[in-house]
Amino acid sequence: MKRAFLISFLLATVTFAQFRDGMGATAHPLLKTGFGPRAAAMGNAYIGLSNDITGLWWNPASMHQLNTYEAMLSHHEWLKGIRDEFAALVWPQSPKNTFGFAFNFSTATGIEHWDANNQPVPADSLITAYEALFLASYTRELGAKTGVSASLKGMYENLYDASGFGGALDIGFHWKVLPMLNLGVAAQNLGPGMFYGSRSYKLPMQAVIGAALSFDDILEGANFLTDIRLHLDNNISVHAGAELWPLEILALRLGFQSGPQTLDKLNVLAGFTGGIGLLLNNYRIDYAIAPYSSLGLTHRLAVIAAFGRRPCYGCLIVKVVDAETSKPLPANIKTSGVCRTEEALGTEGRWEARDVNPGDISVSAELFDYYPASASAKVKAGQNTELVLPLSKIPPGAIAGKVFDVKTNKALLATISYEGPNDIRGEVKTDAQGNYSIPSLYRGHYKLHAQPEHPKYFPQDVEVTINPNDKLEKDFALLREKEVIVFHNINFESGKAEVLPEFYSVLDQIGQILVDNPSIQVELAGYTDSRPIKTPEFLNNVELSQGRVEAVKAYLVDKFKLPEDRLVVKGYGEANPIASNETEEGRAKNRRVEFKVLTGIEYYHEIRNMEE
Repeated sequence: MKRAFLISFLLATVTFAQFRDGMGATAHPLLKTGFGPRAAAMGNAYIGLSNDITGLWWNPASMHQLNTYEAMLSHHEWLKGIRDEFAALVWPQSPKNTFGFAFNFSTATGIEHWDANNQPVPADSLITAYEALFLASYTRELGAKTGVSASLKGMYENLYDASGFGGALDIGFHWKVLPMLNLGVAAQNLGPGMFYGSRSYKLPMQAVIGAALSFDDILEGANFLTDIRLHLDNNISVHAGAELWPLEILALRLGFQSGPQTLDKLNVLAGFTGGIGLLLNNYRIDYAIAPYSSLGLTHRLAVIAAFGRRPCYGCLIVKVVDAETSKPLPANIKTSGVCRTEEALGTEGRWEARDVNPGDISVSAELFDYYPASASAKVKAGQNTELVLPLSKIPPGAIAGKVFDVKTNKALLATISYEGPNDIRGEVKTDAQGNYSIPSLYRGHYKLHAQPEHPKYFPQDVEVTINPNDKLEKDFALLREKEVIVFHNINFESGKAEVLPEFYSVLDQIGQILVDNPSIQVELAGYTDSRPIKTPEFLNNVELSQGRVEAVKAYLVDKFKLPEDRLVVKGYGEANPIASNETEEGRAKNRRVEFKVLTGIEYYHEIRNMEE
């Protein structure tokens, strides 16, 4: 409302500044009369209403109300052979922008004239004068109730022995104050004037304020209008009119105007006007009559056609809520289709887009700890389209396991720290039985670090993936510094070094230990029993044991993609027996592979610090 008052004030200030020079003769007098039978029938009181194509001349600012394209052809029959042919087009280019164009051609025939000696020229030499006018206007809707406009006029006159041209500017403002009350303000014919050779003449500039009352709720189709017009010569004219639609197809109009003609030189009856309108589907025929006392009657006739529809945008409203509680969620949304954008919603969980082209649209929403959701809709012109996306909370996952000595299976005390998506981090401690549990974890990739309390054990790092509603078991089998693990049940064919497939599971245990502890170096030591051997491939037990641990290393390097320098292999033959070679049971124990940790705990920390 404040903006409406400000525009009205500025418009009035600009207009009245044009009138500071006072009285003077004006050119192009038809600019005072206006065009269109509807306005003429209502005493030219049309500034406040102007809700059809005829408003293009009076106050285009009000044409933001038009929802259709309109075209008009009009014929005006004036006094003494003066005629106007008027054509106009209104183009609602978008929901907020409207363009209008009009052209008028006026002729005056049968004009007497005198020669250079001031003698009348014979009647068969009567002359004809004509003038042309082109108008282009632009209207901008400022809101649902207000509009502003600017119109440019270009004019040309040929008066037999003289011709002139000129230009003018109209500016207007329209405000629907109440459902039944419209106000209009216009400044018309502003400009330098008409130029005839070296001489110039002012245009009939005027400022107009008008009001229109519509009583559709009481009497359908009833409009009452009034305008007050200040002319360049500081004269004020008052215009009033009324329109009533007794039938859906028939309009009756009556008006009164105190100017621009001087009524005291004619008579009061010359101020009255009247007319009718006939509506036939998308076509309207308007007629107006205005008496000029003894000068005669003037007539105006127009045909108006309405077609098409104003392009109309829709409004898209997106709400994201919790599927269980219906509370708003600050999700991230992405739209595609007639509107493409990515937005981060606030705590209100709501996003709104106006001026959206009609058509199909899809919206997806994502939020940490929730399943994503999407929805589609069709945006309709002039309507609000609301999409509500309920997001379901993702069931949390969990990790549980045990920390123990890889050789003895003895439970170990340790701290398990973890890092995950969206900066999730924390730590838990094992209980006396070495068990730990990390509940309520969001789905995604996590890094775990097991830090034993005993300083001689190697810490262990692992990466895992948590799925929704999934409880993952992850144990930590920790190695002790300088630890030796003996694997008895890796057997080979007699005198051979090839690993038999049935013993791959034992080797996989060794490989997993190496994978879980990537910073340690180990020795794989091979031993045989004391029975002598001599084959073309192996001359003694030392060579046989060396060949066998080489085969073990090749298996581990190939399957677990281990660096070869992490594995030192050594065949010791029948040396260092751990049981008697006098019995078969003892000899079986002596045929073994030993897993010995070569690096110390200090080396582990040194490597970890380098990685960080």
